[in-house]
Amino acid sequence: MEKKAHHCTVSGRVQGVGFRYFVYRHATSLHLGGWVRNKDNGDVEAHVEGGQEDVLKLERLIRKGPPFSFVSECRLREVPVEGFETFSIAR
Repeated sequence: MEKKAHHCTVSGRVQGVGFRYFVYRHATSLHLGGWVRNKDNGDVEAHVEGGQEDVLKLERLIRKGPPFSFVSECRLREVPVEGFETFSIAR
C-alpha cells in the first residue's frame, strides 16, 4: 500500500471542544500515523499519514468535527511521508 501524507490546518471553534481527541480517536481507529496539536492562534493542525482512502476518511471527519465545534475552514496540502506508524496528540 502506498502511503500518502497531508498537513491540515483547521480554523473555527476548534479548541476547548475536544477536537484534538476527536482527531486522535478517529486517526487511531483508521490505523493512521502522525500527530495533532493546538496552535497559539486558536487553530488546530495535524499531520496525517496512511493509505489514501483512510486519509480522505479522516479529512471528511475533520471537516465536520466533534459536537460543540465549528469548522469554518480546513486547509489541506500534500506533504512528504515522514514514516509515522502511530498517531499522537502533540504539545
